[in-house]
Amino acid sequence: MLQTTGLGVKGAGVTGLEVRGLHVRYRVPAGLGRKPSYVDAVNGADLSVAAGSSLGVVGESGCGKSSLARAICGIGPITSGSVSVGGVELTRRRDRAAARRVQMVFQDPTSSLNPRRTIGSMLRELLTVHGLRTGAAVDRRAAELLELVGLPASALGDRPHAFSGGQRQRIGIARALALEPEVLMADEAVSALDVSTQAVVVDLLHTLRAELGLSLVFISHDLGVVRAVCDSVAVMYLGTIVEQGPTEMLFESPRHPYTRALLDAVPRIDVVRPPGSARLSGEPPSPLDVPTGCPFHPRCPVAVARCRTEQPVPVEIDGQTVSCHLWPHGS
Repeated sequence: MLQTTGLGVKGAGVTGLEVRGLHVRYRVPAGLGRKPSYVDAVNGADLSVAAGSSLGVVGESGCGKSSLARAICGIGPITSGSVSVGGVELTRRRDRAAARRVQMVFQDPTSSLNPRRTIGSMLRELLTVHGLRTGAAVDRRAAELLELVGLPASALGDRPHAFSGGQRQRIGIARALALEPEVLMADEAVSALDVSTQAVVVDLLHTLRAELGLSLVFISHDLGVVRAVCDSVAVMYLGTIVEQGPTEMLFESPRHPYTRALLDAVPRIDVVRPPGSARLSGEPPSPLDVPTGCPFHPRCPVAVARCRTEQPVPVEIDGQTVSCHLWPHGS
């Protein structure tokens, strides 16, 4: 059993993370012969993750996953919409108490740790600056945090270069947990690790989420990892969430053509596909020139005329939410 000192365990079903109508827009500076323009990285995202539950966010590179994560964490811009934790809306400019409620585990464990500082000094600084511990309790809590992620307290005196990639990511998780968050964001947190190390870190995140009652948002392009660790999944395309639902339901019965294409592209040892048979073809359009209507229609194998001119409205079907003109009447 994990120690939960200082973090608390919240009951299943308790309000965790709520995201409503979240928009993130970036200004693109003017270039030679070009006026300033804007990119809508996230377009009206709605998400809900109960305490103790996990949500996976998947999609191709550039679809807006990281912009969504940074906005929720408060380290990226929010153009409009709201982010609430535990039923309390977090303002766009967050004080220390609000900022602690959502913490990030970054993709690259090497670049996210200061190479000149010991692990102990990093953890102690967080605990002290945020007023979470004082005196001798600071050292005790720093040791507890390392033990929580499966590392010995003796590692407090070492610097990041003394650890493997997987161990550094464990340290990154300990650093996030030091601030006693209610929501843990993992942005491609295992993509820089080898397969065996990925499994260890994924298992740790899964255990921490269950034991500490955290809301876990796991952002990844690896559908296999998402299926292993997440209770539900949201699929993003060009800043829009095109499908959401319980993990097994979405994997077994995908409703949106983009979701089907992503799943078709996953290699499977029990299915032999001829080269080029995956249904997803071409490259995503530039975020500077998003197609009218459904943003997926230029690549969609089942697009109809309506898809080119009209943005689909999300509809709920058997517990899944999908934005596609082929539903609710079926494809």
